Formats: sequence, structure tokens, C-alpha cells
Amino acid sequence: MLTTKANFILEKGKAVWYDFYQVPNGSCWVVKYKESFYDIVDDGTGNGFYSSGEPVRISEEEAKERLSSNRKAWKEAQEKFGWETLDEYFEKVL
Repeated sequence: MLTTKANFILEKGKAVWYDFYQVPNGSCWVVKYKESFYDIVDDGTGNGFYSSGEPVRISEEEAKERLSSNRKAWKEAQEKFGWETLDEYFEKVL
């Protein structure tokens, strides 16, 4: 179950899903809210007793690193965040 803060950021920000967490119900998101990036992990239980952690503020570079392993997520982030192509990103960092 998402915390109140995580749910707010996920609903109000520009969110990109990038991975499963404790398959099949959990999920991992990178969200841009205002000018900050957040990593949000939803445990998928929907149970308040097993509440997911608070959102973690990350840098844009950390967000790019997380999304670079999922081509579809990168494409979505490219459209939402105005990022370069994944190939251009790899050219810079490798």
C-alpha cells in the first residue's frame, strides 16, 4: 500500500513505470514532480500493515540509470521529461 505522500506524488507528477516489485502486484516508478525526481516502490499488497516506503528523492542521473534498463520506460520518459534517446544517453555514459 502506498503512503499518502507517495500516492500524492504519483497522482500529481509525471510517472513512468519501470519494473515489477514482488511480482505480480508490486511496481516501481520514477516520478517527476515539480523539478524533482522520485523513486516510488509500491509493494502491491493494498494492506496498510505492509505499507510501502516513502518516496525517495533521486537525481535526474539516478532516474536515467534506473530507466535505462527498460527501453519502453525510457521512451515514455523521453516524451514526458524531454530526455535524449536511449542510444544518445548510452553514448554519453559508456
